[in-house]
Amino acid sequence: DPCPLGTYVNSTTRVCDQCPPTLTTLSTGAVSAEECGCAPNFYLDHWHTECKPCPDQAICLGGRAVPMVPEGYFALRVPRESKFVPHHFQGLEIWECPFASSCVGTVAVPLASGMVPARRVDECSDPSMSRFCSRCPDGYYMTTEKVQVSMPVYQGEGYPATDEVHTAELSKSTCSECTAGSGAPFPVVVILSMVVIYFLYRFSKAPRSQALTGAVLLSSLGSLLATTLQTLGVIGSFDLNIPDFMRDILAFMKIFLFDIEMLNAVCFTGVDFSNRFFWRVITPVAVLLMFYVTMHVSWVLSKTVSFVEAMGPAKTMNALGLVLSAAYITMCKVAF
Repeated sequence: DPCPLGTYVNSTTRVCDQCPPTLTTLSTGAVSAEECGCAPNFYLDHWHTECKPCPDQAICLGGRAVPMVPEGYFALRVPRESKFVPHHFQGLEIWECPFASSCVGTVAVPLASGMVPARRVDECSDPSMSRFCSRCPDGYYMTTEKVQVSMPVYQGEGYPATDEVHTAELSKSTCSECTAGSGAPFPVVVILSMVVIYFLYRFSKAPRSQALTGAVLLSSLGSLLATTLQTLGVIGSFDLNIPDFMRDILAFMKIFLFDIEMLNAVCFTGVDFSNRFFWRVITPVAVLLMFYVTMHVSWVLSKTVSFVEAMGPAKTMNALGLVLSAAYITMCKVAF
């Protein structure tokens, strides 16, 4: 007769031996100790040969397999070397991914709640990503696009394979190599910003007539508009369950936070955290310096181009007031 649940055939004595404490088998008729594992909702601590309850935000299908995590989460093995020495495995450290599009599901797992997209540990949407699937290697920048994926249905170890496939459309991030044109938006935005600064100066300079009231109102309206756009940009930095077109609009608003990451600036700054943080902090200061540079450029152009007016220092400071609130909100976002 086949060995009952929780036992296996001893290859020497040819009798049924009991699995180690807390371990069981997924079916009757186990023929080796390797078939002893854990029941569903438990995972096997290989180091201590003990079944432990499934951690929060993990998917444990039983057997001897390492748990998986649902899409949007990242997990590392404990200890780290157990990735290469499986019998050292003791558990998982699990985090929510900074970018859900970098932690998409690769297999579909049938659970009581339905078909759940899941991921294996140490796995990102692009194998070259690091730091919890939030960073590309040097010389690469992150891009996100809508893709149609086909995820094979996975029931766990010891279950028969199935040809069933679960399809879904989702946003997936990958690492693209920096090329000569990858960082093109960055200098283009700098040049356009200088043009905007000049016209901002022309509109905000104080006249001596009744138009002074209009200039003040224009300045106030500009500040309120900038604050509103920046607030939308901050909202866009959160992982919200909103329609795609709204997510795209909010993502575009991040440019008003001087978020240079969306301009592929990583191709200039590199992926080192200290460099990226420095450039985030210095960006508002750089915007202030752009006023100074634009003023001097206007002096030069005013001598050769008739419709260009030289910017005066005092009135340039007046125009500068429109961006001070923007710099403040940006610095707060960087700090938090």
